[in-house]
Amino acid sequence: MDLATLCKGVKPHCSKFSNRESFVAALFIAAGEKLQYSDSYHCNLYSGNKPFTMGLKSPYRGRDNLASLTSFYLTSIDDARVATALTDFGVPEKGEPNKKAFAVALAKQTKALIDNDDEVVEEIIGLEYQKAKQAPADTVQAETVSRKLYPGDDIYVDFRPERIYKVGSRDDVQHTWILQNRGKIPWNNRRLVYRRGPKDRPEANPADIPIPDTLPNTFVHLSAIFNGRGFDGITRCVWDMVDEDGENCFPNQDYLFCVTLDVKYRRKTNGGYTSE
Repeated sequence: MDLATLCKGVKPHCSKFSNRESFVAALFIAAGEKLQYSDSYHCNLYSGNKPFTMGLKSPYRGRDNLASLTSFYLTSIDDARVATALTDFGVPEKGEPNKKAFAVALAKQTKALIDNDDEVVEEIIGLEYQKAKQAPADTVQAETVSRKLYPGDDIYVDFRPERIYKVGSRDDVQHTWILQNRGKIPWNNRRLVYRRGPKDRPEANPADIPIPDTLPNTFVHLSAIFNGRGFDGITRCVWDMVDEDGENCFPNQDYLFCVTLDVKYRRKTNGGYTSE
């Protein structure tokens, strides 16, 4: 499933949108903010002629947008077209189509596209539709809100210079996170901590970064140096923002601060290092 396939599957069932660019524009607004590109660029995203890149995804990650995306699909798809839309996505439904469950499934598929580093992700609409249908109504409503440790907390994360690094196994790479407090509460006594797994070879220095007290609508820059330690392979380096008690401020959002290292082993020679 990619963004173009999702758009092409939904838009024909939404009579409120007269053209492709207006549909794509409304989708991005529902995800968090207006996409600052031309109408032709919106059309190319719809058609698949332009990829849904990391640069486009980044501003929409870590947001409380599941509820707004669900509302977008719920209010955009014509009631009379829900059954046809389900069929177009290959979702079997023998009984009365459940529009709310379908909207939840589409919203979760959209978030999967945003949160995944790859342009093509697993298709989950059918599975999420069945799960949403079987869940109690209040559970479905609760799932549309991203879980955060502190009510009113929100964040925007930018990655500099990259989010995915291709490096030699003994090379250092310096990475910087630019964090914006987009919530309604200040950040006090927080830290960014490398959640290094038992098989994760790359090191980060520092691996525990104090975050200066940060007021709403202000930015903070944090940096670390990664090293592959002679390892060959791809590692997703997951970080958590924790409070003074060590509790994760944004639980179940591994992608939020994640940096990926694509490390190639280099063999030592008399003149230095060469790639295998």
